[in-house]
Amino acid sequence: MAFEKVATVKVAKVISEHEVAFNMGGNAGIRKDDVVVLSDRVEIKDPDSGSDLGAVLVPRLRFAVTLVSEKYCLGKVTDRVGASGGSATTWSSLSAPLKRISDDPWAEGSDIALVKIGEQAEVRRTVRAQEDEPPF
Repeated sequence: MAFEKVATVKVAKVISEHEVAFNMGGNAGIRKDDVVVLSDRVEIKDPDSGSDLGAVLVPRLRFAVTLVSEKYCLGKVTDRVGASGGSATTWSSLSAPLKRISDDPWAEGSDIALVKIGEQAEVRRTVRAQEDEPPF
């Protein structure tokens, strides 16, 4: 399954422990069921010279877009506690509770992910491969 980037958004408000508002919506091409990914940028340096080699974005938290207005959208957390972030789904991971989010840096708990107002995220959409049409 492939994804295409739709837009880069920012966290506008933490609505609840499972829901966030982002600062773009339908006017930016965002649709219900798009995926919003918050990532951490990890810098890579050469161990010998110390020179910068580049950076990689490591996904930290995922949201499914549940509501879209013209200027904003809402996303609900889809990651579960203890999930590694991969695409494999097991029965035990389906019964695990959703990760909780907070904009409070002092919030405690291994199931809480810190989300900062103004933090950038990428909106992605699943692209399905088009099957070749039969030759007749």
